[in-house]
Amino acid sequence: MKTKLRWGIGALVLAVAAIGVAVRSAADAPTQAPRITIAQSGDFYLYAPLYIAADNGIFQKNGLTVAVVSTGGDEKTWAAVIADSAQFGVSDPTFIALASQRGQPGKIVATLVNGVPFWGITKNAAVPVITQPAELSGYTVATFPSPSTAYTLQAKMFADGGLPPKIRESGFGTLLDAGEIKETAKANAKTRACSL
Repeated sequence: MKTKLRWGIGALVLAVAAIGVAVRSAADAPTQAPRITIAQSGDFYLYAPLYIAADNGIFQKNGLTVAVVSTGGDEKTWAAVIADSAQFGVSDPTFIALASQRGQPGKIVATLVNGVPFWGITKNAAVPVITQPAELSGYTVATFPSPSTAYTLQAKMFADGGLPPKIRESGFGTLLDAGEIKETAKANAKTRACSL
């Protein structure tokens, strides 16, 4: 874990420093630190290497002034980069691949996460631990919207289990609420039925 974190921080610092050197060499006033904006969908623990670098002054030590701004979504992060509102974006790489298919420029220059950090959670204690895709039968899963990596991998999990995908797409920070919608609707229906 520490090695991955160090590699993530190192890759990010190298990428930002390379841009900083290019900006610095082209600037009229070499004494002023280059200003770099990094867009992110929101504060997300997976982006810890970015926060650690910022909090520990790594950008400043490399002669950079870095602002981290939240956009509210991976697609908005990539839009900020395309619109030149940010020089870098920290987001789901799926959006870069889709943009490339549409002829938009852009590329991945570093990685902060070298794996897929997904897990299933529920507030319903009656749901068993699911260890095989086929065990998803009868369940609806809330995940980030298509075409995100989360959605794509969840759809694949249903397919691997020979099941039609039952996925409720929801935004960041609303997944637990989206997962409860069906249970709340069932409870309300039972309450109405009992009160008739």
